[in-house]
Amino acid sequence: MKEYLYGGYREGLGFPIIRERLSEVLKASTEEEYTLNEVGKKERCMKKSYQERNNKKATVHVFKASQEEVDVIRNLIDNVSGKHAYHMEIMKIIEEEAESYFQGQKTAEQVAEIIQSRVQLYLYENQ
Repeated sequence: MKEYLYGGYREGLGFPIIRERLSEVLKASTEEEYTLNEVGKKERCMKKSYQERNNKKATVHVFKASQEEVDVIRNLIDNVSGKHAYHMEIMKIIEEEAESYFQGQKTAEQVAEIIQSRVQLYLYENQ
């Protein structure tokens, strides 16, 4: 748990939850890193490289972030207002109606239409 609070990510995916650690990670992302090539010339180092699983040609190399990019990320994080909510009533509707599909009484399309209708009615009545 500590790893996710302070690190918040694995292999460059995601952000730390603890604000101080987030600031450290964002600051580090703006720092340029260099290495010497085989002839002794200084070259920029990649921070990360991503490759699409099914397409070896689709590779993205990530270098240092600009301050503008960091500001965009921080603004996005600071202004997140939604959260995931588990709607018990909607899940109850789905479970009730799905049963008739699993018992072979209705097709998936019929059940989907009924669920859609019931959920719309529930949401309308509970605005």
